[in-house]
Amino acid sequence: MKKVILSLLVLLSVISVSERAVYYYGINDTVILGKLVREKIKNPAGYNRNAVIYPYFIVFENPVDVKKTSDTEIRNRYEIFDPVYNVSRIQLNFDSAKIEPDQLTGKTVRVTGFLLHSNSRYHYTEIIIDVDKIETVEELWIFER
Repeated sequence: MKKVILSLLVLLSVISVSERAVYYYGINDTVILGKLVREKIKNPAGYNRNAVIYPYFIVFENPVDVKKTSDTEIRNRYEIFDPVYNVSRIQLNFDSAKIEPDQLTGKTVRVTGFLLHSNSRYHYTEIIIDVDKIETVEELWIFER
């Protein structure tokens, strides 16, 4: 009986991992959905010791995987990026002159852009998204009616 229960638990864990959403590096117009948060980071690398910054992150209800695409052209440009599994949050990278997400903090948002592996001391998650557009889910539902 213990072997049967153990086998079922292993099977369920494999099924739950395989159902995880998968995203790919470098694909334009990638859309991710999650909660927008802004976190306080004290003494970030490259700043003076009294510095405090407030980067934005998107937090997922269920973790996702980020992998290399099978598209040869894109894959060749992003070949150096390793797959990352069980990603629970992604840092947003955007032009603050064009996007002002302060009023969206704490809301469920849809972010459109393309995914990259962190490549700077100013990136605080393994995966970042270069953002083209942010909109709340509520706005999407109203728009789609």
